[in-house]
Amino acid sequence: MLQVFLIVVGGSVAFFLLMWTVVYAIQLIRPDGPKPLHKDKDLVRRIQLKAGLRTQVWFADIRNIEKTRVLVGPGEEEYVYSEGMSSGWPDVWDEDVYRRRN
Repeated sequence: MLQVFLIVVGGSVAFFLLMWTVVYAIQLIRPDGPKPLHKDKDLVRRIQLKAGLRTQVWFADIRNIEKTRVLVGPGEEEYVYSEGMSSGWPDVWDEDVYRRRN
């Protein structure tokens, strides 16, 4: 009975080591390098999305666009600067000075 147990356990360990060696050798011979840029479908899709071309839009893309929009904030302020003259002091600058006060 002990001999059968040792054969089963030894055979299992030997099979595991053999498979590990084969997989490791294959990885050494043919490593998975980075994909070329034109074959990375996710990167191509994101570039097309950023360029405004027609492509699939995923939920993660919408979430990232909205996160960027919220972090950047509203558009341009009503602040005109022309030929060295300005129309006042933008509200964003007031808020920035208030945040940076000592």
